Amino acid sequence: MPMLRKLRDIKVFRERKAQTEVQRAARALEQASQRLEDEKRALRQLRIDTREREDALYADLFSRVVLKSDIDDVKFKVGELREHLAAREKDLEAVAQALRAAVDARDDAVRQHRLAVRQREKFDEIVAQADADAVHERQRIEDLELEEVRVAGPEQFTEEFA
Repeated sequence: MPMLRKLRDIKVFRERKAQTEVQRAARALEQASQRLEDEKRALRQLRIDTREREDALYADLFSRVVLKSDIDDVKFKVGELREHLAAREKDLEAVAQALRAAVDARDDAVRQHRLAVRQREKFDEIVAQADADAVHERQRIEDLELEEVRVAGPEQFTEEFA
């Protein structure tokens, strides 16, 4: 019986540990979700800024007489702007992948917690059954002892203990 209770205590510990992991994974998921939203917001703003910067560069070219080197400089600057934008889009995809990983980790933690709960509940049932069996056995032994006293008579019972 004490062994069953110790095993149940272990199951309770594992359940609590799994619950803690679910909470940690949920916080990580929330943070990953926030990072994704922040990255999307930053990318939207960068697209606007990039477009405005390109427009300003082209407007400058159209506002004056330019040399071929001026056009090449604008092409180079626009290329840099677009490369930077592409790098940020790649960063966004990495953050989205991290969010998917956080969702998977949270889902796995929830599955592990459910498993730990089921295992603890099984041990609760086993311990309850063992307790009920022990009570039943004590009652049976007590009934047998009472039957011995009734069959033997009170005189013999008092002689044995006198």
